[in-house]
Amino acid sequence: MKYREGVLLSEMKSPCVLPDDILRDFELSNLIRLGLVKTIQEPFANSQTLEIPNNSQVSHLTVDLDIDVESNINNILTELGELFLDACTEKSEKT
Repeated sequence: MKYREGVLLSEMKSPCVLPDDILRDFELSNLIRLGLVKTIQEPFANSQTLEIPNNSQVSHLTVDLDIDVESNINNILTELGELFLDACTEKSEKT
């Protein structure tokens, strides 16, 4: 039971990620401008393996290294966005 409670608490504290396909670009940009949604970019690098030949006649080795850096972009609901949604749902429930 304690484990389940910990999982629920961490889910409640984690920000709500908006799916990419529910908003058009201009809608998303308006929500960002209003401060209801913010964009989080999480960069990561793909690991590369290096193979260095062992040549005893060369005093130094030169290695060309390509690093691929990519990022995950998530749009999350801000605290103001959550309050806005709560206010909208309260009003719609009253009518």
